[in-house]
Amino acid sequence: MKKIILLFFIILYSFSLFSQTQEDIDVQLAAEYYSQGRIEESIFMYQNILKHKFNQQCYETLLQIYYSQKQNKEAEALIKKAIKQNPNNNIYIIDLGQHYLSNTENKQAKKTFDRVINNLTANSNEITHTATIFLNKNNLEYAVNTYLKGRELLHNTNLFSYELGYIYQRQGKYDLIAQEYIFVLENNPSMLNQIKIYLGNLIAQSDNDKLLVTAKKTIIEKVQHKSDNVALTSLLVWIYLQEKDYNSALAYAIALDKRSSVETNGDMVFEVSEICLNNANYEIASQGYLYIISKGKYNPYYSLALAGSLSAKYFDFIANQLHSEKEKKDIENKYISVLNETGKNANTAPVMLQFANLLAYYLDKPQEAVDILNDIVQIERISPNVKAESQLTLADILLMNLDIWGASLEYSKVALEFKNDETGSRAKFSKARLSYFIGEFEQAAMQFDALRSSTSKFIANDAMEYSFLISDNIDEDSTYNALTLFAKADLALYQHNTKKAKAYLDTININYLYHPLFDEILLKRAEIAIEDKQYQEADSILQTLILKYPYDITADDALFLLAQINETFLQNKEKAREYYEKIILDYPSSLYATQSRKRYKMLSSSINT
Repeated sequence: MKKIILLFFIILYSFSLFSQTQEDIDVQLAAEYYSQGRIEESIFMYQNILKHKFNQQCYETLLQIYYSQKQNKEAEALIKKAIKQNPNNNIYIIDLGQHYLSNTENKQAKKTFDRVINNLTANSNEITHTATIFLNKNNLEYAVNTYLKGRELLHNTNLFSYELGYIYQRQGKYDLIAQEYIFVLENNPSMLNQIKIYLGNLIAQSDNDKLLVTAKKTIIEKVQHKSDNVALTSLLVWIYLQEKDYNSALAYAIALDKRSSVETNGDMVFEVSEICLNNANYEIASQGYLYIISKGKYNPYYSLALAGSLSAKYFDFIANQLHSEKEKKDIENKYISVLNETGKNANTAPVMLQFANLLAYYLDKPQEAVDILNDIVQIERISPNVKAESQLTLADILLMNLDIWGASLEYSKVALEFKNDETGSRAKFSKARLSYFIGEFEQAAMQFDALRSSTSKFIANDAMEYSFLISDNIDEDSTYNALTLFAKADLALYQHNTKKAKAYLDTININYLYHPLFDEILLKRAEIAIEDKQYQEADSILQTLILKYPYDITADDALFLLAQINETFLQNKEKAREYYEKIILDYPSSLYATQSRKRYKMLSSSINT
């Protein structure tokens, strides 16, 4: 049997040898000579191969050998022979032009390159291929000439816009990029979205903002003379949005809407308003929504603008720490007024949900919030996601009011209905946390362990932390006495009862000289201080935690919280940047590492400008 197998491989090897042509063998031998430094023998072999039959690989290799050996005359002769054998292939004519250029024979180079351009035919593939060859040779000027000649031959001035824009960017000719796209838009407004994509790609590749600045300047000049050009103004609005100049973007969008001869319904204004809302620019968003509302109830965006206007007020309200009673009453009345006008239905359910959150967490009216949430879940044909969010919010409020059974029931409903997605995982996590809050630690640990494989990275990480918290903090007598007090403190903080939370933590510190929970207690005390708006105290507590427990699981949590406090509340951006940097360097596997890099980069940019 072994002899048969051996014979089979001998036959197979022999067949592979016989299947090779003499040319293949010669090419391999020439390459081997070259790799061994036997240059003359290698040249001889390549020359011999090309004498009998043109071979692209051998041509390119021999040409490079000639240049490496300073044999320019031989290189020129080789290129001319290739042109003679392949008269319709521009690559060899371009090689000749590049040869002249490298030998400072500029007139000859220009004449040769011009020959390529003049030989082009009305074939888009040939034009693109020729331009690509010029690009690969880093000959940007003639790559541009190729595309411009292609437009002329194909009688289409809109062709090759992206390709030309890319080359102009490499040349730093930002004015030409702007002119190129403006010209296309003036002749073909339907290309607007394509131009946005082209410009967006070029901006993403650019390491400065010169393209945006130049494009904006050029378009503004055009718009001033052609104020009724919808496509140009739309592009200008888009550029302002890229610069995050939302005020100018909205101003031009409204101006265009007002002077447009076609009824636009304020669609561009609505789009800008939505972008402003999503980027936390609530004042500008409100202005845009109010403009659409002023167009009347029959406008198709009217109801959406009402909801958007409320959202802008809501997010602006919750972003601020202190509110007068008048401010609280005003925003409550605004929601009531809008819901009275639009009614309570599937379309307004998101507004109702927002109002419920406002009542429960900011206006101290949890029962009214519960009533609204109960109304939402009874609405027919409601979005399943909105219903689920309402049920989760209802459960959270019930838990705050210690309705343990009611909260557990709502969490279970959502977990059952959304078994295999993030909404279901959130419900399962909240139910597990409820078990933890009430001291059912074994049950909670089982639920948290099951969630450690969740598709949501944040849920999985939080579940893992709670799982470790439970497993690592059993008392020496195998009880959970200290952890029970800690969980009660956690629940009290969840209820915003910071005084009660501190009392539970104090009890642990009094009863235990040492406990593995001590680093967790410090982190919880910092969270309590933040809840009480004692930011300097929180900063001090967290610094103590980092000093005492630099290797514990809470260290990166503490650092990230320190960075956020300094950035947001203490207005110490330099210190915040240091904390973000420490997370990046000392805790690279932390869940906060990616976010810390982003914040570090943003802070570094703002500090250095």
